[in-house]
Amino acid sequence: MLLHPCPACGQHVQRAALACPHCGRQLSGKLTRTAAAVVMGLTLLGADDPGQAPEPEYGVVFQPEPPPEPEPPPEPPPPEPPPEPTPPPPIDEPLYGVAATPLPRPPIAPVAEDADADGVPAKAGDCDDDDPTTFPGAKERWFDGVDSDCDGKNNR
Repeated sequence: MLLHPCPACGQHVQRAALACPHCGRQLSGKLTRTAAAVVMGLTLLGADDPGQAPEPEYGVVFQPEPPPEPEPPPEPPPPEPPPEPTPPPPIDEPLYGVAATPLPRPPIAPVAEDADADGVPAKAGDCDDDDPTTFPGAKERWFDGVDSDCDGKNNR
């Protein structure tokens, strides 16, 4: 059971009633409602008709602008040239970023007298002329069992 308010007194009335039971006012009948629905339907049928569009003002015909042409995609930047190869570090320098310091060595003797070519012949104090890492002034390596600096102690 659907109720709606009476337009005269505001009391709720059944939708099918032809008159308000509270104030006696004549409510819209089925014929009135049907006629209103037909008129509204006819109005809505022509709402999307392009022939019913309003005429342009002052004789100017409306022409929509054509859509803009799409922009071409940007060209990719040219490839970067390969980086210049860095020269390898000199062999006499370590790869740790610290320049190598030369070991203190006595003056170089003629090669014929120096068997291990470390610059110190046996006559000048090289205690092992067959090992190029053993000569007077060489850095001693602890606990290796070799007297690297020829001081007479092998620092074990």
